[in-house]
Amino acid sequence: MCGSNPELSPEVNSAKCIGGTALGFAIVTLIGFAIVPWGVVSALAGLFGVIAGSIVCCCGPKAKGEGDGKMNAAGILFIVAAVFHFIAIILPIVGFVILSAAATACYDQCDSTDFGGLRTLTSCPGTTDDPYGVQHLADCTSAAAGAALIAIFAWPVMIFALIAMILEIVGAVKCMKAKAAIVAEGGGGPTVEGNKQ
Repeated sequence: MCGSNPELSPEVNSAKCIGGTALGFAIVTLIGFAIVPWGVVSALAGLFGVIAGSIVCCCGPKAKGEGDGKMNAAGILFIVAAVFHFIAIILPIVGFVILSAAATACYDQCDSTDFGGLRTLTSCPGTTDDPYGVQHLADCTSAAAGAALIAIFAWPVMIFALIAMILEIVGAVKCMKAKAAIVAEGGGGPTVEGNKQ
């Protein structure tokens, strides 16, 4: 539970609390692997978030004065995950714009007629191998279908990536504060002097 361990400082309890929430959303963003290639970056970010959240929640400090290195590692991994989630938000938008522009430019090369505001293609540029422009029309349709798939399926990935990114940024800040609190308690970890026999 959030902040329930009286052995730990409030900063460490707070980091564990946000770490668990960030872990949950990082797991959800792993669905990006299902939307190749536009969701892969989100899924990779999710892996970093899962590792960071696991370090905080599962392997984090259990007693006062321990775990500053773990908090530092988790904070850094949360930052890396947040950067990848930011890229994961931008990438589908860029892909949608590129494919939409390609489809529009492709269809604009075809002859068409309008029937009551509805555009109907009559012919597309042909080649010697494809005199009726069937391949050109197939290329236009592929670009339009790609843009439509991104528009439909990328939204959940982008929304979860945004939420995960925000939680990871907060998690990184909380982990760094927890690290500082642990060090202030005298738990800076073993030193070379301390390890000498």
